[in-house]
Amino acid sequence: MRTRHLRLALPALVAAALVAQPLAASADPGQLPVIDEIATAPGDPGVLAVRASSDSDVTAVHADLSRFGEPAASVDLHLVDGVWTNEQRLVLDYGYYDTTVTATDADGDVNQGGGTSTLDYLKQPRVVSHSLTTRLDVLHQHLVAAGEVRYLDPRDGLDTHPAGGVIARLTVDSTTYDATVGADGRYSASWTPRTAGTSAHVDTALLMPDFSWKGSNASVDGPVDVPVVATQGRIVLDAVPATVRYPAKLTLSGTVQAVVDGEWRALPGAEVVSFGAGRTDSAVARTSATGRFSFGLVPVQDGGYGVRIPSDSTTAVYVGTRSASAKVLVVDRTALSWSKPAINEFSELHIAGRLTESSGVTPPKGTKVWVQQARDGRHWTTLGYVPTDRSGAFSIDGYLEHPSGSFRLVYNGTSVLQGSTSRTVELSRNATRVTGYKVTSKVRKGKLVRLRGTVQHKVGGTWKSIGSKRYVDLFFRAKGSKTFKEVGWVRTDSRGRFDAGVKATKTGYYTAVWFSTNSKDLNAESVEKYVKVVK
Repeated sequence: MRTRHLRLALPALVAAALVAQPLAASADPGQLPVIDEIATAPGDPGVLAVRASSDSDVTAVHADLSRFGEPAASVDLHLVDGVWTNEQRLVLDYGYYDTTVTATDADGDVNQGGGTSTLDYLKQPRVVSHSLTTRLDVLHQHLVAAGEVRYLDPRDGLDTHPAGGVIARLTVDSTTYDATVGADGRYSASWTPRTAGTSAHVDTALLMPDFSWKGSNASVDGPVDVPVVATQGRIVLDAVPATVRYPAKLTLSGTVQAVVDGEWRALPGAEVVSFGAGRTDSAVARTSATGRFSFGLVPVQDGGYGVRIPSDSTTAVYVGTRSASAKVLVVDRTALSWSKPAINEFSELHIAGRLTESSGVTPPKGTKVWVQQARDGRHWTTLGYVPTDRSGAFSIDGYLEHPSGSFRLVYNGTSVLQGSTSRTVELSRNATRVTGYKVTSKVRKGKLVRLRGTVQHKVGGTWKSIGSKRYVDLFFRAKGSKTFKEVGWVRTDSRGRFDAGVKATKTGYYTAVWFSTNSKDLNAESVEKYVKVVK
């Protein structure tokens, strides 16, 4: 900070010395003593200092003090080094006193002198040191008036710091900024400009807490015109990666610079904020002593990411609002949800869910989501894919040749989207079959076609009976037709066997089907058997 140090004569700040006043003398001044000066010790109104002369030695000097017409003190003075002074310190109420001095010389001649309010018996403040910023620029952004105050109390003669109540007032263009003088006597009042290119009219003063102090508003420094100087500024970003994989952190670092003395220099203490595409929040920081800054943020959307000097900052007063940014492509993280995965009785895997992106953007319609199966839980086989719709959702049932094992959904990703894998689910349905299926191969019309077989399911690797009283439906498809028609039903015995007769009407094909009524077994369907019907 460029400072302006105070160099003032003592009386300009502390009215401790009484101005000498010529006093009335007799018509024959050669015969009477002359009161040459009524004053106090320098900066100490508790000790009188009177000078008197005559045609013979002055042998006695007496001082009478009064206030508001009432006597306050009567003091015999003693000669010390040519000055008449009191041996005991004056102890009075703080205020202004009238003084009457009586001098007697060796010839016995007596004369008096004095005046009204000639003694200021008040606390005497003095500024020990004071500094003021004399130029505001990008390196000195705040105007500061600082210093130290002490005072002398005439009652005890001690020179010390104020106990409290003294205010240092900084006035800038008619606006005041106050700072309390601390217990150590120090003060610091500051002001920060909001515009540059002009000068600020500055004055510094001390405000005393009451009338026991000398000078209720003592000027310390001023008025002074302090220029506020603007300059050029810029933000220089370090290299920014062109691509970031969400949720990786992006580092925005660099330097704030300003033109100082014709050269670009690092600017310490500059306020900067980060910004980014789709972000409503921002981080705030100040540059280091070398003008450096560094932000870490997680980019969500593609776009510009950078750093700027905010318009409401002090730094912007001197260099204006500046910014620097770089375009960043965010490789979105994807997520696959799988809703209610299950295998139905037809050995179909229900595949329904959604593919989403971390940015909230919908993936392109037709994005392929692959379905994988691991029959041993380790080695994955791709069964096929399902396409997403325009909202990223998908729903389909796919036939499984092997309806048991581990299943998952996989998205392989692209250059702009990260791949993802759904949760793994364990699904299983027991295989079933109709074994030993036999029908009458040739029969006369109107006679019965006999259908026999056994329904089994595979449990723990072993084929077992489906159980008794299971309904087996019987279907017929006429030769040349594609449509099956139910022609009857039969129930199994305890060994899962069935045996039924169906009236023959046409030549065609017969099949037997057991429809699963639980969530563990698949449907069981026999092969088609050809039966020729003759007349």
